[in-house]
Amino acid sequence: MRYALPFLILLTALSRAGLQEPVERAVAAGIPVVTCMATVSGDGPTVDVSRNIPLQGYESAKGLAERLGGAGKVVLLHGIPGVDAAEFWRIGALQALSEYPDIEVVAEEYGNWSVSDATDIMRALLTAEPQVDGVWVGGLEMGVSVINAFTDAGRPLPKSFIM
Repeated sequence: MRYALPFLILLTALSRAGLQEPVERAVAAGIPVVTCMATVSGDGPTVDVSRNIPLQGYESAKGLAERLGGAGKVVLLHGIPGVDAAEFWRIGALQALSEYPDIEVVAEEYGNWSVSDATDIMRALLTAEPQVDGVWVGGLEMGVSVINAFTDAGRPLPKSFIM
């Protein structure tokens, strides 16, 4: 006897618009579509399991600012340029930091959610910036890059907040 397996599509969209039509076609064909952390435009998926990404960026950057006592020089390390999740985290983080006039963003870079890319970026930033009090990282995978770059430079780890 042969059993039919149920179909389900589970995805995280890099672009809200990019997968709109395929998701709508799948749902119209009766295939459930579940998005996680980044949904799609239009009628969208069957269900979206997500959080408010701009709010996550805001709260985490606010947490960093508070850990710094509302003052200091910080670096922002984002994911892939143009990807909705990275840009939404960025919007939230910048909004929070704008509420702390004594926080100076000394660098803002995209590490592509890549340990290798982010490590190279952080090494270059540490060469250019004599003072970095905090690092906000929009993507857990790049957190190790911050640790590696500071350790390699023989500098104490900064206060940081990693998404």
